[in-house]
Amino acid sequence: MAFGRRIVGLVLAGTGAVILVLLAPDLYGFMPRAVRRHRLGLALAGLAVSYGVARFWVGRRSATRAARDPLRRLLERLDALAGFAMGGGLSVVVVVIGLWFLATWVPHYLLWPWYRDTDTFATMAQSWDAGILPYRDIRAYNFPGAIYLCWVLGKVAGFGRTWAFYAVDAVALVVLGMVLAAWSRRCLGRVLPGVSAYLVFLTFYLSRDYFTVAQRDWHASLCVALGLLALQAWPGRASRLTSALLAAAALAIRPHVVVFLPALAAAVAEGVSRDRPGAGLPGPPAPAARLRALAEWLLAFGLFLVIAFAPLLIAGVADDLVRGLKIAAAGGPYSRTSPAIVAQAFAGEFREPATVILIVLLGLTLVYSRGVERRRAATWALTLAAALSYRLFHPVQHDYLMYPVVLVGSIASALPIAWLLDRPRVAPVLQLTMLLLLMDELSPGLPRYCNPSASLEALGSLVRGQTIPPSSPPGSRAWFELSRGRWYAWEDYRRVLIHLRKTTRPTTLVANVLTEPPFPAINGPAARLSPFRAESGICWMLLVDLDLDAEFAASLDQAADSVVVWSPAEHEFPSRLQLPCLTATIRTHYRPEARFGRIEVWRRDGQPPTAAGPQSPSWADRSLDPGLIASGPR
Repeated sequence: MAFGRRIVGLVLAGTGAVILVLLAPDLYGFMPRAVRRHRLGLALAGLAVSYGVARFWVGRRSATRAARDPLRRLLERLDALAGFAMGGGLSVVVVVIGLWFLATWVPHYLLWPWYRDTDTFATMAQSWDAGILPYRDIRAYNFPGAIYLCWVLGKVAGFGRTWAFYAVDAVALVVLGMVLAAWSRRCLGRVLPGVSAYLVFLTFYLSRDYFTVAQRDWHASLCVALGLLALQAWPGRASRLTSALLAAAALAIRPHVVVFLPALAAAVAEGVSRDRPGAGLPGPPAPAARLRALAEWLLAFGLFLVIAFAPLLIAGVADDLVRGLKIAAAGGPYSRTSPAIVAQAFAGEFREPATVILIVLLGLTLVYSRGVERRRAATWALTLAAALSYRLFHPVQHDYLMYPVVLVGSIASALPIAWLLDRPRVAPVLQLTMLLLLMDELSPGLPRYCNPSASLEALGSLVRGQTIPPSSPPGSRAWFELSRGRWYAWEDYRRVLIHLRKTTRPTTLVANVLTEPPFPAINGPAARLSPFRAESGICWMLLVDLDLDAEFAASLDQAADSVVVWSPAEHEFPSRLQLPCLTATIRTHYRPEARFGRIEVWRRDGQPPTAAGPQSPSWADRSLDPGLIASGPR
């Protein structure tokens, strides 16, 4: 009888399983979107609940029956496997996944086009090198850190080498991972929390398109984060000087980083020991030692800050920068801020579930930690609060202002992970599932732009010296596809750059009058200066409420050796960029030279095309195939 019931039960269970498998695709469609979006997290949560129920069931049995229970043996094996994973195996898996992500992203990332912000700073750097001063000769209001970086890269690799800028950004991303792993090993006792936090940030960064990668807010917040990690992992004078240097570099990039100064001060105080290093003797009282360390840090920070702005002081344009800042000040022609917008932006920070989860977990870590662990958690809680207020100081709410919150939040997630792993009373299976669940909730998902085939193709282009790839890289593809309603095709944009590099001299001025999104970068990648004396050229009038149409027209009228890159048939996208004066000047003094799809190159009357002169020292670029140069309409 019992045997018959078992057979019937197995048949019913098998039938139910088959029906469930057949209906699963249809049932999945009826699930709420929130469930479908978090299906991995729900599966992990279900696994944790199932494990807890099984443990409770086994625990209710007598010791004699439990010893022979196959369910108990299964749970013990699962705990052993999870313990092995938490003991080091999972760290290796996370590192390998991170390396795979980077290997399938970095090669084609080096060939991405420049966004207009990078084009702006590269052109200003090259202009400064030619004696045209920023802030005085060129209207500008941004801090000079990005200009310095582009100038250094221009002198080392050559102006117009877009790959060099992205290579530095990729190196910065790798350095973050290495420092996080070392900090985790020294401060948290194991590598796993640090590499897990790094993987969370990596999935975010490797999903950004070319509009938002390599932005100043990422570089500035990275400098602050590296300084904080150094202060906690390697306390002492060397780390204080390093963090002061990084903080000064961050402030030279973005003034917003002043919000992180209290967190940096807390990290300096946290790193001060009561005992003299290596002597084992009582040192000065802790408050006095902390004040002395903080004074030392502030002195170094001030000195490095003077050095960071010394080029402006030497050039005599520091006062011009101060006057330029009025453009971005509240009520200025660039500012779009108001109390309502600030309140809305701040409230928007807490609409992200990952931010709320992290705040709760960091708060619990503060409550249940003691001593050094609590001080460390307090420092990162203060840093996260500063990151949440970062975007409130910006005059326009751009997407890339999310970088400080995401970066600081990713690093801070290592603290609750470490706290969880240090709880021996929590079963290893629960530790593992909770760790994976946290990573899943904080991560946006698999990186969008990890593309093995694109990376292999990019490696081939790099080996051949082709730094302008034949096809659009993944991160910019959506912006150069006519099928998606874009105005410019990648092939046309590519041929324009090649044409300018081959048929203009380094002294030829190139006027970029392309007024349709994505406002393709021309001057920086072509290494040609602009006749428009505003830091973003034509886009200045899109972003800043100042009409420079007549001024730009006069500058172009006075440019003897010059060409214009524009699209006469463009849509009238924004009313600010209709430019009647500039259009009249182009049609009066310039004549068509070449056409690439919807993009045309017009040259000044009486100026014949000339072969490009000597280039800046650089890695050879053999993508400049003379056969790709158009001498007339296609």
